[in-house]
Order: sequence, then C-alpha cells, then structure tokens
Amino acid sequence: MSRIGNMTEIPMSLPLDKDSFLRRECPNCERQFKWWPTPPEEEISEETQEAPEAYFCPYCHEPTSPDAW
Repeated sequence: MSRIGNMTEIPMSLPLDKDSFLRRECPNCERQFKWWPTPPEEEISEETQEAPEAYFCPYCHEPTSPDAW
C-alpha cells in the first residue's frame, strides 16, 4: 500500500468479462459499454499524467466526473 496525501491507496481488482473488458454504465443515459482497461505495465506514472476532469460517454457524449463512474 502507498499513501496519497492523507489517503491510503489500497490495491483492488475489478471483475472482467470473458473478453477481458470492464463493463461500465453511463450515469447520464444509463447505457452499458465495454471498457478495455490498461494493463498496469502500460500505465503512465501519475507524476507525468494529469487526471482528467471528466470522462465522456460513447453514446450520449455527456461529460461526467471520474468519480461518478
């Protein structure tokens, strides 16, 4: 475990479907879509990558904050 500010980061995994996709649901239109997660070895370090302000649904194109998904 590592610390981020006053928070402790706890590693966890999310269940993937048989094709290794993560299913997500848009909080606006409530449609489901598949998200192909980036393997940890391909992720860019947090120091060099800024956190996105919002993610966009591939169906309704509405922006939603990253913590709403």
